[in-house]
Parts: sequence; structure tokens; C-alpha cells
Amino acid sequence: MVIMPAHKLAVMENVNVEKLIRERYGITNYRDEGDELRMSCPLPDGLHKNGDRSPSFGFNKETRLWGCFVDGGGNAAQFVMRMEGVGFDAAIDILRAYQSEITKEDFDRLVESFTKDAQHTELKQNNEAIKWADEHTDYWYTRGY
Repeated sequence: MVIMPAHKLAVMENVNVEKLIRERYGITNYRDEGDELRMSCPLPDGLHKNGDRSPSFGFNKETRLWGCFVDGGGNAAQFVMRMEGVGFDAAIDILRAYQSEITKEDFDRLVESFTKDAQHTELKQNNEAIKWADEHTDYWYTRGY
């Protein structure tokens, strides 16, 4: 499992989705349905054979996840990667410009929470590996290792 740096997770967690699609991509023909923004699929590499006439695309403002009935879905960084054909780091740099209003202290707290989560996950995986090794020591010992 790859653990993403906490500051990149914090950027993705704090992106203002509505501001991103409106200002960066000029998409204004969406319906605001509470937490969800509904629109026709904007992806340039989309699989819609005859265009997307009805709203099959949704972008959740709270989870920052998007989905299209035809083209799949993903997070905000993956959306930027698909829209612009850029890599992950470039997408994160783009998302930095579309952050919700947040203080530096709150952003630092967000980074810290992701760091703690990542450390907990890594520690848990290491403990499971140690437990497995302890349980299988006799097996390896009997074979001369």
C-alpha cells in the first residue's frame, strides 16, 4: 500500500469543487443539488459515443469525489488529471489554487490528522508482519533458516 504524503491529502480534502469546475474549466451549466453538482460529463477523453445529453456526471462537494455513469469516477486530483492530461503532482499544484477558505492553523491540523492516520496504518501493518513472523518462526527454524 502506498501512503500519500499528508500535505497532498490535505490539499485534496480542502479543494472547493464548485470553484474548480467554474473558474478553471468554465463549466457553468451544472445543477447544485445539495452536496452534489450534476452536469453532463465534461471529460475530454470521455466514452460517450453520441455526447452526453443528460446529466450523467456528479461531483460531490463534501467528499470531493466525482462519478460518471460511463467514464467511471475518482477524486479531485484524478479529475484534473483526466481533464488536463497531467500527472498527479501537477494536479495537486493546480488544486492548490482552488482551496476553500481555511486558516493556516486549520490546514496544519488537517495535515497532522492525515499524518497520524498514515502512521497508525503503517504501525498496524508492521505489527501484523511481526505477529506473522512470530507465528511462523518454528516453520523456518525446522528448515534450517
